[in-house]
Amino acid sequence: MEVGILLFNQVEVLDFAGPYEVFAGAREDDKELFSVSTVGRSNSVICRGGLKVKPDVFFTDQPTFDILVVPGGPGTRAPGDELKDVVEFIRQAAKKTEITAGVCTGSFLMAKAGLLNGLRATTHYRYRMSLKEQFPEIQVVEDRIVDCGRVVTSAGVATGIDMALYLLKRLHGEALSRQVRENMEYHTHR
Repeated sequence: MEVGILLFNQVEVLDFAGPYEVFAGAREDDKELFSVSTVGRSNSVICRGGLKVKPDVFFTDQPTFDILVVPGGPGTRAPGDELKDVVEFIRQAAKKTEITAGVCTGSFLMAKAGLLNGLRATTHYRYRMSLKEQFPEIQVVEDRIVDCGRVVTSAGVATGIDMALYLLKRLHGEALSRQVRENMEYHTHR
């Protein structure tokens, strides 16, 4: 399966790096189950905290993914039309994905793209009320992970790892999810 992880300026590092690590580490019989790529609008992204990363592919390449991960971070709150192309990329990409998954305030970008209308969703606890006020058609809940089939959202930052492990379980079973979790020495709070 092809996994695309969205990058944009001021993205939260763990929001994209955590799911990246989970999907990249998923193997059966030494065979990678996922091909993971980062996707952005330009050849350089400055993440929250100043980390500079280079996307593997660009919006203009019109990549197609089975799973698109939409991370959050301060960049989701950019003013004006600064995120217009990011939101449009999400909207178009989601038409072809099996799953579009939001981490933290990535749910705001998904909401702007119209993906959460009429659905249950979550986000970072500090931004739940804001999501509810800005998008009253969304039923905002306090759950760590909300699975609505083709759309999945998770709460803040580290829950992106939980969500990616959950998706492994959903797609390939508990044994694989547990194996990846153990290899990462990651223990969830469930």
